[in-house]
Amino acid sequence: MGKKSSRRRSENPRISVCLIARNEERFLAQCLKSVQTVAAEIVVVDTGSTDRTVEIAESFGAKVGHFEWKDDFASARNASLDLATMPWAFVIDADEKLMDSSVASLLRAIEHNPPGRGIRPFQVSDGSINLLPARIFPRGGVRFRYRLHEQPFENGRPLPSVDAPQVRLWHFGTTAEVRETRAKVDRNLRIARLQAEEMPDDPHAAMCLFWALIDQDSASDEAVAVGNAILQRFGVNEERTIYLLFRAHRARKEEAQAQRVLQLSLSQGSRHRYFLFERARHLVASQRAEEALALLDEALAQRPEVEGNPRELTQMIRGVRGVALEAMLDLDGAKREYRWLLSERPGDPRAMAGLQRVEQLRRALAGGTEV
Repeated sequence: MGKKSSRRRSENPRISVCLIARNEERFLAQCLKSVQTVAAEIVVVDTGSTDRTVEIAESFGAKVGHFEWKDDFASARNASLDLATMPWAFVIDADEKLMDSSVASLLRAIEHNPPGRGIRPFQVSDGSINLLPARIFPRGGVRFRYRLHEQPFENGRPLPSVDAPQVRLWHFGTTAEVRETRAKVDRNLRIARLQAEEMPDDPHAAMCLFWALIDQDSASDEAVAVGNAILQRFGVNEERTIYLLFRAHRARKEEAQAQRVLQLSLSQGSRHRYFLFERARHLVASQRAEEALALLDEALAQRPEVEGNPRELTQMIRGVRGVALEAMLDLDGAKREYRWLLSERPGDPRAMAGLQRVEQLRRALAGGTEV
């Protein structure tokens, strides 16, 4: 590392890399090293570190500002934007890094970005991929809003943005160890409660409180009550809330309520593959295999989503499709599904058990035995 590292800074005169940090010595050097080739300047706003965070930032030639923490991520983000001087801002967290394979994609995304649009990168961690809010945008009049899960706004409206699947940030801070060390769960819940009190009519503030409650205890009475209140008041357009409320009811062994949430979402137009899969799985268990098969085929006909783990979801869909075909006595079809699953996941116990059942059924039918 050392002072000389700043000399490797990009000659691109357009991008201010902006981040906020507090006690981030564990990850900060990796973060700053990853953005050197795209940054004309690096801005680090420290919110009260007691470790080597500031020293590390300065060693990379960063412009360091100091901001008194106020339980408000948007205010801290805006303080970093205030120190930036380049036409473009690239906002990154101290526990993230720009993946090497994404450097050229980021520069191309800026080069070809539609006027007045932000760019939404993807965050990668432990096999999952999540689409982030706009993190790269013309700095101009953009300001962040919301104390928690802050969002970029311009002229009082959410910043229009385009997705950039090839621009990916690796996230270090999602492991249980890191989350526990940082006490993120308790902090986020405290901020979410404050935000919801200040913005009682704002759906994003309500959802932030629900998400924070789920993080603390996914089966708590309060979490489920808040999630259902969001559905009743604001509707079912936010798929993450639907997903988490479904999982919360299931964690409480309230399968009827979980299915009610799914049915409501599907009836109002959501066709997310995961929702179709979970509804189909319930129908198979309820001996309604033909209905389930229609939903599974619809899910397979869709283009896989870019978030989460789409390949794993496809495998689960094909596995349940095998069970549905088996229940309908389409044994050749079921066998094809189980064999496909084994080609994807050799030794998969559910696929192997399915093949055994298919052969047993075939022998029973050939021998005239009642199935």
